[in-house]
Amino acid sequence: MDQRPPVRTVAPAAEVVDLTLLKEHIRESGTAEDTVLQGYLDAAISYVDGWSGVLGRCLVNQTWRQDLGDWSAPIWLPFPDISSITSIAYTDAAGDSQTLASSNYELIQRVYSAGVAMKDAFDWPTLDDDIDAPVRITFVAGYGAAATDVPWPLRVAIMQIAATWYERREAVADAAPGIAPWAASALLSNYRRIGL
Repeated sequence: MDQRPPVRTVAPAAEVVDLTLLKEHIRESGTAEDTVLQGYLDAAISYVDGWSGVLGRCLVNQTWRQDLGDWSAPIWLPFPDISSITSIAYTDAAGDSQTLASSNYELIQRVYSAGVAMKDAFDWPTLDDDIDAPVRITFVAGYGAAATDVPWPLRVAIMQIAATWYERREAVADAAPGIAPWAASALLSNYRRIGL
């Protein structure tokens, strides 16, 4: 199957950790450092969350699109924790965009992966072979719609990473290896997505 990197089309509606919680974590009551703290927090969330994050999974629900060069059975998607398939669209042999009825497919879940299986009666449409990615699957991935749906160890790890970056504002040659502190790495390790 010819599969490209997924594209996030809708960001999470809630932050997995907000500035107020991070400030409680580091015992900071003033507002003078809010801008820089928010920057470190955003960077820590980006380091952990989504396609390019170290977990290889989404935290708070967000919408992604996976473009494919052809059909396959089943179609494995790039994240576990997928709650719904929003749509499966394709460009047919005539060059027209079509959307499959949801009765043609079902979401399948495994421990570290999720995908789409077509129903037995599904008749595979012919695709436009003049375009690069004629199949487009849109889906929602994450632990839930609220920050509190995300396991607490992941939220603590994000706060530890942001706090460490805040305290150590420059790269230091003799710092411990890795971008995240050891305790945060330990918290993240149980939630890392293992390959399909």
